[in-house]
Amino acid sequence: MLALLLVPAGALAQSQPAPDKDAAVILVVDASKSMKADDGSGQPKIAAAKAALNTLVDELPDDAKVGLRIYGSEVSGTGKAAGCADTKLVSPVAPLDRPGLKSAIDAITPKGFTPIGRSLQGAAQDLGTAKQKTVVLVSDGGDNCAPPAPCGVARQLAKGGVALKIQAVGFQVASGARKQLQCIAKAGGGRYVDADNAKELGGQLRSLTARALRPYVTQGKALVGVPDPGQAKLYGAGQFVTTVPASGPAWYSFKIGAGQTIAISATLPNSEAGIPAVFKTELQDESLEYMDGDAATNGDDVLTAIVQDDVAEDDLRDPPVGRLFYKLEADPAEGQSGPYPVELAVRVTGKVLEDPKASGSDPSPASSGGDDDSGPSDVVLLAGGLGGIVVGLLGGGALAGVRRGRPA
Repeated sequence: MLALLLVPAGALAQSQPAPDKDAAVILVVDASKSMKADDGSGQPKIAAAKAALNTLVDELPDDAKVGLRIYGSEVSGTGKAAGCADTKLVSPVAPLDRPGLKSAIDAITPKGFTPIGRSLQGAAQDLGTAKQKTVVLVSDGGDNCAPPAPCGVARQLAKGGVALKIQAVGFQVASGARKQLQCIAKAGGGRYVDADNAKELGGQLRSLTARALRPYVTQGKALVGVPDPGQAKLYGAGQFVTTVPASGPAWYSFKIGAGQTIAISATLPNSEAGIPAVFKTELQDESLEYMDGDAATNGDDVLTAIVQDDVAEDDLRDPPVGRLFYKLEADPAEGQSGPYPVELAVRVTGKVLEDPKASGSDPSPASSGGDDDSGPSDVVLLAGGLGGIVVGLLGGGALAGVRRGRPA
């Protein structure tokens, strides 16, 4: 009998509070001129922000009430008065309209000033009569339009009978801007977090938005994690619920094709088990070589960890189609014993490369949902049987021949 057995989805949901149907979120996003700057990867910051926002929209619950306000996108070089009035609601707070929201995101063009104070005032109005209101502010710099001073606006909103919280994300910010955003979050009853790249920005947005839509209830198809990768059942893309023990890792495998991209978001909400000290995820190729990893900590309501990678032929044993391995681990906080409920959102995009050995044949899609009972490859059974070959996420080591090294 495996030590890690999945609790039925209904049982997982029962360990968490019932969802609040009257929660609303407004995303307030920086579209000022500074968002044209390179984010360090060769692309402008706004491209990273758009990618993170679009991923968030893909993963939001269908009944989420979310809107989008941007600032600095309309006025450039026409004087400070006009530039500091440049804040606009581009997608009203309403039940989720994925195509409409993504269209508004894709249309963002950074141009001008950074009127955060006025944008917060507008955001409070955007949220309407919802009982649980949250502003999620994303900025790469501080307000350059005061008055009104953004920290003062946040304080007024918190004390003025408007039941809302302001969460803030600093995207590659300098120390002065960080202090201002920290002040805004503290005054607005929320929290401040940093994001240094597109991946971190996506993770922080998902985590803060999930917290805003709290209570968070895991939803999806039941998925079984196992203590050894050699025992991992093969699944397709989709949304799943599982549990992670406090005593060791949980392994899974997902069908994939060369030329495709896989992204897996793992969300661990607060429950009777509590929030672990550290929540870790790792993606490995078919030979159990490291591809990507993430870790989340310091969460009071929900933790989110995201891995993503493009799949090449040499990531698979018998391309063009194969599997990747995925590991979840939770380091329990003092007094915790687990298991922890987790929701997995597995997305596979792109086309499978043609099989050079099968000219003229159509490759089978690797992104279809469902599960596959095919057994693990010989190398996986060997690695699992030898034990200790799989290096931990934070172990600092690397397997021989690894193309992607674990971060130090």
